[in-house]
Amino acid sequence: MDIKLVKNFEEGNYIPVNDQLLLQVVDANYRLGRFPGKKIFMLNPLTNERLEILPEIHKYNLANISYAAVSHNHILFTSASSINETQVEISYYRYDVSTGAYHIIHTTVADLTKLGNVLLLKAFVLDENYCIFDEITYSRENLSSTGLFSNGMGTHKMLLKEIQENKERLLKDSVIATSGIEKLIPLSGNLCIIKLGSPMLEELVFSDTAIQPFKQKEIIGIVNIKQFISELLLNQNNAFLEILDEGSEEITFPYIRQYDNDIVYSKVDVSKKIEEVIIYDYETKVKKVRLNSNITRISDLNHTYILNDTPYIIKNTDKNTRLINLNTQKTDIKLSGDVRIKFIRRDLIVTQHHVKKMFFMRKENYYIEVFRYPDMHHSIFKTRAKYKDCIAFFDDLLIFTN
Repeated sequence: MDIKLVKNFEEGNYIPVNDQLLLQVVDANYRLGRFPGKKIFMLNPLTNERLEILPEIHKYNLANISYAAVSHNHILFTSASSINETQVEISYYRYDVSTGAYHIIHTTVADLTKLGNVLLLKAFVLDENYCIFDEITYSRENLSSTGLFSNGMGTHKMLLKEIQENKERLLKDSVIATSGIEKLIPLSGNLCIIKLGSPMLEELVFSDTAIQPFKQKEIIGIVNIKQFISELLLNQNNAFLEILDEGSEEITFPYIRQYDNDIVYSKVDVSKKIEEVIIYDYETKVKKVRLNSNITRISDLNHTYILNDTPYIIKNTDKNTRLINLNTQKTDIKLSGDVRIKFIRRDLIVTQHHVKKMFFMRKENYYIEVFRYPDMHHSIFKTRAKYKDCIAFFDDLLIFTN
């Protein structure tokens, strides 16, 4: 994996599109109510060249958009126009990054005061011809004091859209339509991880108060996206998926990630206050389970990282940064408190070292170093810069700095 530095980082989101281009989304100087406008660029990280996409169209981040393919030549974005004081018409544009062709593939009307709190929009790009559009409506009683939905009980209006024929089918009376798709993560070929149902996010699930029944079904599985589309078109109530795990009234899945061939997710028993970290190799179909019994709140959960096929969690304190091996429950790496692990990919560890200013002898500085585990004494890459972000971009590791 080659390491490449991308300097003069501009705050925003950077999303891989294909093996040559990144999607760069940054704030624009216009707004729609409380939603800031967005500029979208196609960025070539190797040459640092970029091209703004359709600057004449005002764009807003009004929907969560996911893609079922790792590499794709079409992107979706949303625009909107006011109908009256509160209502807006939201348009989903599809843009071809190869030809520059674009058109509106779906529209919907929404109350701008409800959008983003009691109304959430999602779009899932299944392939070049099919998308799923989901409108999730929550009752205000389900909103917690933190603004999170306390039990994920939203009502889904889910449409399967055929783009070329401009046809749409309402999906209903199935676990997909009632629970909704929380995550769709592309793997390899036509395979995707699919997560149905929202997790219980409220901190109260780990308090001593009575646990409220969780009615929505949570399922983690793998789907062949082509077969998934075919079965949805046949109007089958439950499109085929290889089920890896299912939740219950007391079992929830707070996060799920993918590292190469491994699917890593958290399985929490809210009554026993125990977390199981599940590592599933989707090629060999081997499942490993690691236990974390020191959980009192959702915020205590640690995301698991896969380093050289071994699961680790990171513990940060003022005194040190520790990398804890979940197989042995022992600390394999201990770094000083001014060094933080920023990113892990395969056998690479990206760190940032903060050198503080001391009287007149030293200026404040930041150093980024990349190590190839297990050698943490000799870095394979080092630069003086402040770390901003890092992306595994196909066979490259892109490090963004100021």
